[in-house]
Amino acid sequence: MKVAVGSFNFGVVQTMLLPDPWAKKHRDNFKHVCAKMVEQEKLDTVRWALRHGGVALGARNPDSRTGLHLAAALGKGRSLSSLLDFLPRGGPEARELAAENLDCVDDEGRTPLMMACHRGDYRCAELLFGAGARADLKDARGKTARDYALAKKEQDIVNMLDGVESEEEEEEDAGAPAKKSFLKRMGKAGRQAKRE
Repeated sequence: MKVAVGSFNFGVVQTMLLPDPWAKKHRDNFKHVCAKMVEQEKLDTVRWALRHGGVALGARNPDSRTGLHLAAALGKGRSLSSLLDFLPRGGPEARELAAENLDCVDDEGRTPLMMACHRGDYRCAELLFGAGARADLKDARGKTARDYALAKKEQDIVNMLDGVESEEEEEEDAGAPAKKSFLKRMGKAGRQAKRE
């Protein structure tokens, strides 16, 4: 039996047929290549790997980190946004699977949201939180995403996680009452409705 997996040849994605015993080894190598593509923001390659290359969104590198972990830890907002496009959507099962991917933990118990907060990257934290990542989970040391943001003195991230608007957003909303801020649309109430 033969299994189709992806391989790289000078950066060009090709498919090749490999006998079964070799398939697992090459699929694992392919996961490592995908991790590099997330780091380098080679978005077309990442999308291809997720659609056709047999790599799942929850695929892990040797450090037990997923692509979401890597993108958040490195502050790669474009890669993170592309990965989030592959979250399952739809019924309760799809929402449960999406939450599983968003809140998956590495060897140290850290979620992608914790990684973004540790880096102090507002955009990545906002993308993950807006997609439904839970801010109340604790890592192996008992720290939450909020604790990581506080340690980095990132008050904007702390406010977002707490559902508090910044003064800048309040001023924007005062001029246009019909316009809702990101926090109002995707804050705690929006995330609760998504999960129900």
